[in-house]
Amino acid sequence: MNQLPQSDGISSNTDIASGLREALNNIIDKQVTKLTLKDGFYRNDLIKILLPEKLHKVDTALRTIGFGNLA
Repeated sequence: MNQLPQSDGISSNTDIASGLREALNNIIDKQVTKLTLKDGFYRNDLIKILLPEKLHKVDTALRTIGFGNLA
C-alpha cells in the first residue's frame, strides 16, 4: 500500500516535467510582478545589488556635476 502506482514512464515523466515547468513559470511571473511594483526592487534587501565601494566616488562626482542620470 505504500508504493506509488506503476506507469509506462514516458507519459508520467512528460507530465511531471510539464507540471514543473508550469510551476516555475508561475513563480517567475509572480516574482517579476512584485519586483516591478514601485520600490519592489530597491527596497528588497535580498535581491538589491549595491554599488561597489570603489565606485562611490565616481557616483558622487557624476551626481555633483549634473550627470545623475548616468550614475
